[in-house]
Amino acid sequence: MRDTHVQAGKSIQQQTGKTFHLATRLLPKQVRHPTYVLYGFFRVCDDVADEEIENFEFPEVSQPPCATNSVGRNRCTVTASQESSTSQNIAS
Repeated sequence: MRDTHVQAGKSIQQQTGKTFHLATRLLPKQVRHPTYVLYGFFRVCDDVADEEIENFEFPEVSQPPCATNSVGRNRCTVTASQESSTSQNIAS
């Protein structure tokens, strides 16, 4: 692990996770430095994923099999015709 990686991760942690950064400072050096690097890496990955999702254009679907309920969870329903065809496939 390079010092530049530790410094970069530490900088990211200081800017984005102030409380976590303070807690990390209490760890022994051999654990603290890898924690800085891992935090920085996963923070950047999370930021990239969030940006990709914001810019992602979902394809048009006429009747989605799953709908989002009021608390934001996916709720999937199976129609009677889907259920009977599944039962037939399993029995075969």
